Amino acid sequence: MFLLAGCWPLIPTEQHQAFLGAGEADADTDTDTDTDTDTDTDTDTDTDTDTDTDTDTDTDTGTGSCAPDELIGSTATRSTAADDFDASCGPSGLADAAFLYVAPSSGRFLFDTLGSEMDTVLAVYEGCEGAELACDDDAVVTRSAVVVDLSRGDEVVVVVEAKGRSGSAVVNVTEVPASEGDCGDGADDDLDLLVDCEDTDCSADPACGGETRCGDLVDDDGDGLIDCLDPECSWRATCATCADYKLPSMAPLVGIVGTTTGYLDDDAGSCGGSTGEDVSLEWTAPADGYYTFDTTGSAIDTVLFGRYSTCAGLEVACNDDISAIDRDSSFTGYLYAGEVLILTVDSYSASGMFTFNVY
Repeated sequence: MFLLAGCWPLIPTEQHQAFLGAGEADADTDTDTDTDTDTDTDTDTDTDTDTDTDTDTDTDTGTGSCAPDELIGSTATRSTAADDFDASCGPSGLADAAFLYVAPSSGRFLFDTLGSEMDTVLAVYEGCEGAELACDDDAVVTRSAVVVDLSRGDEVVVVVEAKGRSGSAVVNVTEVPASEGDCGDGADDDLDLLVDCEDTDCSADPACGGETRCGDLVDDDGDGLIDCLDPECSWRATCATCADYKLPSMAPLVGIVGTTTGYLDDDAGSCGGSTGEDVSLEWTAPADGYYTFDTTGSAIDTVLFGRYSTCAGLEVACNDDISAIDRDSSFTGYLYAGEVLILTVDSYSASGMFTFNVY
């Protein structure tokens, strides 16, 4: 809208299942010895000796001991699960299942719960009583994934917690590269959320000159074009859009510099821009509220207009000049969180450098 607990051994690279339920196993050993001796003689002397010995030993073998249970084949199945762990990234009081994993080599390991029946929380600990190394709730929709660097022989406890309901939990373990091996494949090889030249692993790669990080709001190469506004970032997946460039979903966003020079006259607003070169910007509202978009500080006379969702969407606002003496453009409107605008900075006549701001 726009208006003005128990640990189970886990074999590397295998897939393991645990059923998250409730209850505990209880072993009770009860020993009762009763001895009665009765002696009667003619002298009417009666001696009665009664000895009763009762020994009751109760041993609780619940899931809180974190002793490794038997692993059968490649699947570990348990019918009970107590709330032995409280992962930092999830709510407390969830039924959980814990697995003991021993790193077969030194490297980076991906743990995930893809294939699980229910919404999961996943955490990795340095042993049953150790510190939490990583935690994730919903990395892949309602399933979880974490990446942990381990040395050979390191023992960690992988805990899956069930959110909402119990069910069959699947834990997958995959060893992944420890660094960004190919700095030009468009993939996050080492799963650190930094792709190719955005990763410091690629800082010395000849292919990574210029705008090396396309999401840090810094003009890395000093050419006046930041992140996705720089053509060097245009091929990045993080910059993919029907618009010319994709902006971070944040506000305020001040001092985004670009140029209309070299671009086509792709679109025009109802208030102008039919003859000038233009640049379109995709922006997503980070929260409900009023937002102001302007081109204050631009070197050229601008026209600014916005469309809903796509480059061919409904125009929601258009402004040529802020005032009779101010050639910059500006408009304000209300957006709900997650709503997308395609904002176009158009040259009224001559093309050149512009500045775009969101407040």
